[in-house]
Amino acid sequence: MTVLCVILREQLRQFDSSDATGRLVLSIEKLRDLLQPYLPEGNNEDRFRRDVDSLVEQAVELGFLKLLFGEDKNYEVRPILKAKIDADMLELLKQKLEAYANPSNP
Repeated sequence: MTVLCVILREQLRQFDSSDATGRLVLSIEKLRDLLQPYLPEGNNEDRFRRDVDSLVEQAVELGFLKLLFGEDKNYEVRPILKAKIDADMLELLKQKLEAYANPSNP
């Protein structure tokens, strides 16, 4: 869950620093792409999809994501995430996740 929160917070930071207005909306496919480097590798695509769906459901329950109604599974990233993970904590967690994703780099 921490991985997803860090990824969402980083997406919010990038969105806020861009000229975009409105709210940040991510598709389930985009979330899967963002999580791919951090979840265990394997050749079972169905399990990966279930794992991501489970993480996303947890984020919805915690109020970090909001499911938007429509044809596709799109989620609004809620600004409350900024209060839970500030900029300093984001940088620290990003460094740890990067080290985890790339263990060969010192």
